[in-house]
Amino acid sequence: MVFFSNPKAPANLLSFFVITLSCFTVPSLANFHRDAEITWGDGRGQITEGGRGLSLSLDQYSGSGFQSKNEYLFGRFDMQLKLVPGNSAGTITTFFFLDFSEVSKISGFSVFRFRLRDGGAVVEEIFGLENCKLRELGLPDCEGEKGTDDFLSSQGEGHDEIDFEFLGNATGEPYTVHTNVYSQGKGDKEQQFHLWFDPTAAFHTYSIVWNPQRIIFLVDNSPIRVFNNHESNGIPFPKNQAMRVYCSLWNADDWATQGGRVKTDWTKAPFVAYYRNFKIDACAVGTSCASQSLTHELDANGRNRLRWVQQKHMVYNYCADVQRFPQGTSVECKRSRFPHILGTKEQTDLTNLFRFTN
Repeated sequence: MVFFSNPKAPANLLSFFVITLSCFTVPSLANFHRDAEITWGDGRGQITEGGRGLSLSLDQYSGSGFQSKNEYLFGRFDMQLKLVPGNSAGTITTFFFLDFSEVSKISGFSVFRFRLRDGGAVVEEIFGLENCKLRELGLPDCEGEKGTDDFLSSQGEGHDEIDFEFLGNATGEPYTVHTNVYSQGKGDKEQQFHLWFDPTAAFHTYSIVWNPQRIIFLVDNSPIRVFNNHESNGIPFPKNQAMRVYCSLWNADDWATQGGRVKTDWTKAPFVAYYRNFKIDACAVGTSCASQSLTHELDANGRNRLRWVQQKHMVYNYCADVQRFPQGTSVECKRSRFPHILGTKEQTDLTNLFRFTN
């Protein structure tokens, strides 16, 4: 299935799937022993299959996570995941990028929005929370939130972040794929989807393509979201900070499933998510490679597939959320070629959730 084209390429190459970035090497299949390190979880993360696979587990005491050893500026990143089966309510599984260079400069930090318990009360912080160590990165002073999350992110108040998060649900109910883009510390660009298959029955490939022109989220090579660079219209775009890959499995039952109404059932623990065949088509920071400065975009098939996914499987779109943004949506929404769909009960529920968490 081919969805990318290079407008400068010869006609016979237009339907060839090419990597979407300058400074690329030949795509390589990462070995978790060589290219990643388990950073937290006290043994709950395990590298398997001679480095080809990795499992993360979560119980009532801790989740787990790992990170890439290298940082990257632009590229294509593929990860195969098999998500927590059965009753996964409250869990979040992640795949993301983060610039960890700022961490050594501050004593406490957060990458995601999360909540800290203080005498039973919930105190929400967004970024730069002092004296708190983020559970998602294995630092145990924060109350955890259960889930699987994959994203690219840079650290600090002006951080960049590209999120793939998989929000668990009760048995028989669909997972929610949560996507977001932060630039210069500003997010609020959530789109969420229900998948058209069972993501717990087998491995599926989740990809982030990131270049100076756009960010493309893909599931099994089908585009589900495109976030274009609209810097010319005053919209920040993440293109100046290198990011590291992080993955984690953690507890987020105060918001992850049906707005926090459905809690984690710890009698089902441990919860386990599986990662496999991490593929990197990018240049690590500090290494040399040829710059081609190619520009790639979805071809006609890709645009049709994207439209189908957004019309049939999107359950929340910030561009359609007039209750949350009564002053009007951001410029990139108005310039999108795709309709601002929704108005469903899921959209209303998520509007209320994002109002609370923001």
